[in-house]
Amino acid sequence: MRLTAVVRMPMLHKRMKDLSWKRWRKPGIMDLGMEKKLRDEGVDVIDANQFVREMDRNLYPTDWRTLPDMKPVFPKPPAPNSRDHPDWHDKPVMVFEQESFPMEGVNQAQAFTKSVQVKDGLPDSLLESCNFIKLQNPGDAAERIVKQAFLWDAYTEKLPNLKNFDFPTRVFRRPMGIPARRSNELLMRNLLRLIEQDNSSEALSKMISNDEEFRVNVKRHGSDVQMRLSPLMNIMSKRPLCPFLDSSESITENHQIPNIYPFLSTANFNNQNVYKEGDFFSVSANSAFPHIHTAVFSHHIPGSHTHIHPRWNDDRYSGATIMYAFATALLGARRKFGDNSSTLPEPVTSQVVHLTGKEFQFAVFQLNTLDLDNDSSKIKNIVWLTDKINLFSHIENKLGTELFDGYNPEPFKILKGLYSSPTI
Repeated sequence: MRLTAVVRMPMLHKRMKDLSWKRWRKPGIMDLGMEKKLRDEGVDVIDANQFVREMDRNLYPTDWRTLPDMKPVFPKPPAPNSRDHPDWHDKPVMVFEQESFPMEGVNQAQAFTKSVQVKDGLPDSLLESCNFIKLQNPGDAAERIVKQAFLWDAYTEKLPNLKNFDFPTRVFRRPMGIPARRSNELLMRNLLRLIEQDNSSEALSKMISNDEEFRVNVKRHGSDVQMRLSPLMNIMSKRPLCPFLDSSESITENHQIPNIYPFLSTANFNNQNVYKEGDFFSVSANSAFPHIHTAVFSHHIPGSHTHIHPRWNDDRYSGATIMYAFATALLGARRKFGDNSSTLPEPVTSQVVHLTGKEFQFAVFQLNTLDLDNDSSKIKNIVWLTDKINLFSHIENKLGTELFDGYNPEPFKILKGLYSSPTI
């Protein structure tokens, strides 16, 4: 190619930049004539080298190999299942975590919690309060909240890999978007804020707490079981919830606990030797709001390849909802009556919201007894459970166009009813 002035121009410019960098890489101190001006004004100018002492060679040895190693040393963390772990115990416990699920679904959850469903859906008194609730223009505000959680949030990150289980070898492009947990948190936080605007008196008696982990221990089939759960958020109240029904035997005597033989109700629980003993809840019992009024659980399965694991079907999802409600009620019973109480003086009630973002499921659990292994006792726990309810049918941001169809106000109305449930 012929070298012309146009071709030489970028090359000359690059060369001049290189020369300029070499010229100014060691800039000297510019003489501004300040010393002469100060002397003319009668100011004594003293050389700073007169006050600099010579370095003590004995204090600073020249042999750098004799200096100690100043690199920070961090202790190596113990292996998760190592005997050197500070929480290691020779006796293992069976652990139910948020990533676990009852393999037999609702039947296994009812067998584990010794509970029965006296009717389909939620309690009648709760449904009456839901139908009685009147909101001021809830539709537009709720739709904006849904769009804010799933479309308008500016935060994006790499989402879990997409999988097509009909074609398992197909590789999809890694999606970018709003994480499921963040969307669910924004959705629930803003829906509760909308509810509190209409119920200022009830809002003063409640508090929203985020990411309050808890663990509770219970014996089942002669084995120690520890339930470790991390709700997305908890609605805390000053006093516990009122029971919906009496704890007498006549209410549940015609309802049988499901039998999942040959499996035990602890099937699919993990045996672990590394655990912390005792119950724990980060909210102190001396707090102004010590009781869980309603617990909200986000179903996003951290660490899995998809937001909804392929082994999670609707039955196991509902079973996990019952387990969450039982653990929340058990925590309330331990906080109210102590750690060693198997016979409850009065029932303890819990409310749970289990959501994937698009789907909502609601459960109410009334804990009447903790004598779970005593088959001769006719007192049973009671659970009310709804089916999955879609908040919307479709939402997507496609090439800058918002697609949002099929908004269903029913989940928001039930959530409003749960928030208004009376306390003792």
